[in-house]
Amino acid sequence: MNCAFSAQRLGVVIDAFILSDVDSTFLQQATHIAGGLYMRPEPSVVEQPSAMVNYLIYSFLPANSMRSVLRLPARREVDFRACCFATRRVISQGYTCSVCLSTFSDPREVCDTCGTEFISTTGRRIREGSTSVGSEDNQNSGSGPQLNNPRAKTRPPGIARPPGMAKPPGLARPPGLARPPGLAKPPGLAKPPGLAKPPQARQPDGSGSSK
Repeated sequence: MNCAFSAQRLGVVIDAFILSDVDSTFLQQATHIAGGLYMRPEPSVVEQPSAMVNYLIYSFLPANSMRSVLRLPARREVDFRACCFATRRVISQGYTCSVCLSTFSDPREVCDTCGTEFISTTGRRIREGSTSVGSEDNQNSGSGPQLNNPRAKTRPPGIARPPGMAKPPGLARPPGLARPPGLAKPPGLAKPPGLAKPPQARQPDGSGSSK
């Protein structure tokens, strides 16, 4: 597949003429990337050499600049599934090496292509038949690593909150907690000097005349 991407960058066209009864997933993807033709004629055409010559001359012989004015066979749907680098089987889901992008059908601790060692233990947990990562049982019970939300804050083991103890709201002082002895009042809260108490106003006696 690296050759197909290199051909795309260099402007080289890759064509494929399949003589087998089975399609080639790799050649489908390579011709699609490089902008070439992929053809798999009927078995009756393959059995006649003269018919094959017509396909090769009128479809594959013209240059890429002339193909835009020719009426070429319609392209088939491309199977974009990957192939396992170990078994060569077409897979829908697999495990990809982050270094060389090799794809495998089963998890591995070491990449067979470039030899990179994987630090993640996900493959080991899957092979051992453990529960899936981030399952409902692990989330409810608190056992096992929670990998669905890596930013979630977990309480360290052994430091559990006492039962019945609620979290204090905000930064307010809990009721009943007095100021420790020797702790003076912060400056700026004392009464300014020279500020006398205002005189109390006289109250009328209710008879309308003052004494």
